[in-house]
Amino acid sequence: MERTSLSRAVAQARRGESGAATAVYAGVIVVVVILVGVLAVGMTPVGRDIAAGVHNEICRIFDMSCDSGEQTGQDGQDVGSQSVDPRRPGECVVSSHEDGSSTYVKIGFVKIGSSFGFVTQQEQYYDPETGQIKTRYKVIATDGAALGAETGIGTKGEVGNSGIGADLSLEAGFDVKGGDTWSFDSEAEMNAFIDQYNKYRLQRQMLSGEGAFGSAIYLSMTNGFVDRPRTSDKRSTTLKMEDKGNFDVGLRVGKDNAETGEKSVNLKAGLYAQASLSDVYTHTEDLRPDHKGEFSETVTYSGSIGGGVNAVFAGVGGNGSYKGATTYNYKPGPDGKPVLSSITFSQVTSGDLTWKGGNGPVNSAGGVTGNIEGGTSDRRSHVTETTIEVTDANRAVIAQWQRDSLVTDPTTGATRMLLLPNVLDPSVPYPNNPMAQLLYEKASNTHTTYNVSGDNFSLRGEVALGLKIGGGFSITNEDQNVADSTYLKSPSSPGAPRQRVDNLVCQ
Repeated sequence: MERTSLSRAVAQARRGESGAATAVYAGVIVVVVILVGVLAVGMTPVGRDIAAGVHNEICRIFDMSCDSGEQTGQDGQDVGSQSVDPRRPGECVVSSHEDGSSTYVKIGFVKIGSSFGFVTQQEQYYDPETGQIKTRYKVIATDGAALGAETGIGTKGEVGNSGIGADLSLEAGFDVKGGDTWSFDSEAEMNAFIDQYNKYRLQRQMLSGEGAFGSAIYLSMTNGFVDRPRTSDKRSTTLKMEDKGNFDVGLRVGKDNAETGEKSVNLKAGLYAQASLSDVYTHTEDLRPDHKGEFSETVTYSGSIGGGVNAVFAGVGGNGSYKGATTYNYKPGPDGKPVLSSITFSQVTSGDLTWKGGNGPVNSAGGVTGNIEGGTSDRRSHVTETTIEVTDANRAVIAQWQRDSLVTDPTTGATRMLLLPNVLDPSVPYPNNPMAQLLYEKASNTHTTYNVSGDNFSLRGEVALGLKIGGGFSITNEDQNVADSTYLKSPSSPGAPRQRVDNLVCQ
């Protein structure tokens, strides 16, 4: 499927280095097949492990022999070999925990919402000076606002006198999020920051709009004002456009009566399906003193499709999702203007089994609806990442690919970008495609599988008082831990397939 909804707002063709600072690409051709068992409870994740490359002889790097692999070591231990493969990944996210919350108010068909997310993350990385595997920690906080519109389509009536009816709806939205990232060398340092951050956030909420009176109340409840947390290491702004579709077929009780205002009740004892698509653009600035002038621009495409069996009090379903992104990283050039320094292509695919429990929704007379719902899910997430460093030697090839990869629809004017054939698996040569061949020769590539588990709770309601008025909130949490990871080594000889081996920094 092709997504081009951001193209008119932000997609501009890249035409030379000096004008590349604010250029972005929007819309990517995505061919994704997600098998959804409507009546089955299982879900097979999309994008299983990329097939391992053909095993080759022990590699040669720079005409020097090297070991078939590095030695495993704990945090701080030396795991380097005499010759380090330049395609060896330098870092890996080994675990993360995310807490999120969101609220919305709906008046008529317009929905206004806000959200907050808080992620703690553990990473392992190779120290370039010592060759040791070390650990660092990150905190990522996001605040967001959303504006959307929802409308019903089709009919809510029965099919003949069968008692079966259908509800259909469409929803479109626009989200803006701001994010901050902090890095720490130890878990204790991170936890101390989190404690200060939470206290400072609570302080801001209590003092907001209350003036001196609010300050007095706050001071009476605490030990004094909390200092503002230190400046973040990175700051991002994200724009998201999303389309959602919902389809419910349920057993109905009663009849719609226009004269009395009586409406049938949809027990939701039937089948449901849902689908969503989104485009996301993110601009991230590096605020660290030794990275002045560095930033990145990311265009993301994502979507999900799901189905299952629903009832009034419980339901089970499967859901598959995909997300891909192209990130352009910039550094100041000799003249101070930003120049492209690297490009990263990534793809995340996952499938889950979700159990839900709740009290509805049930439509009742008077136009009042309500729903309270909780659920849990377990899934595997597959993350593939390919990065190519941009140098003076390959800059011309990359610039030509950027120009050739853009395709504009003459009818709609929408712009899309054609992905390279080996962007997720550059293990074999592509002599007839200079950019694909460059990925085979020089790009690093990792494939990592994570075990993911999460819980959610939501509450929402709506009443028709001439104009429909509603609202709701949700709370979510998610844990992610690495299961396994591999990477593609450098070719052992020109034209030889690249061997996929264990990614030790991710263990």
